[in-house]
Amino acid sequence: MRPRIERGNGVTRYLQLYAVLSRALSDGTIDPGSPLPSEPELVRRYRLSCTTVRRALGRLEREGRIVRRRGSGTFALSRPQPDKVRMLDGCCLEDLRRLAERTRARLIQFERVATPEFVRRVSPDFGDRALLIRRIRSFGGQPFLLSTHYVPERLAQRITRTRLGSKPVLMYLHEIGAHPAKVEQFTSAVAADVLAARYLRVGPDTPLVRARRLVTDRRGRPVEFQELLGRPDLYEQRTMLELH
Repeated sequence: MRPRIERGNGVTRYLQLYAVLSRALSDGTIDPGSPLPSEPELVRRYRLSCTTVRRALGRLEREGRIVRRRGSGTFALSRPQPDKVRMLDGCCLEDLRRLAERTRARLIQFERVATPEFVRRVSPDFGDRALLIRRIRSFGGQPFLLSTHYVPERLAQRITRTRLGSKPVLMYLHEIGAHPAKVEQFTSAVAADVLAARYLRVGPDTPLVRARRLVTDRRGRPVEFQELLGRPDLYEQRTMLELH
């Protein structure tokens, strides 16, 4: 538990320390019931002020992950396992309906943009312009999924904020006749950037599950490109495969 705490990287120093301690509590480096380094030790180790250290510890305490006992020190608490949003495959329309029924969506961004280069690499005929839709989905009051959607201009003209509402984007595209037929998915783990950390309420560099999906229609034309960033403590996908 000795990563560097740096100045000028766009993340406040208290959040950097919070992320270091949060990872140590999550990965078992600090076991439940074990003491954390003392405040003076954290000040010396990371060259921080007492105020910065207390602020990071205060956030962990509010989250119920540590307890501070006067005269004894700070100790790790066992963390109850929260309910997870579980999706089967994550792309079929029935699954998307269940997701919409169980969760709440908040629109963050809705605007025309230049198609990102990483989308063009996956789908060269996506087009130069796209509609960007970015949302946060919450379950039980907890944000668990940051979704970013790029829709080609030929379909974007038929989408409005009002008509889209809180429906999953792929479900709406199906309703307007886009006929999504095939999904190609790329899955990986990434560290939370500043945007994801802010909206998912996690520390910077917290591990997240990332799924990137290219959705095409029956003629092979792009319908949508999705990027989903999920908190693994609150969200998981289950895939079933039939082997013949």
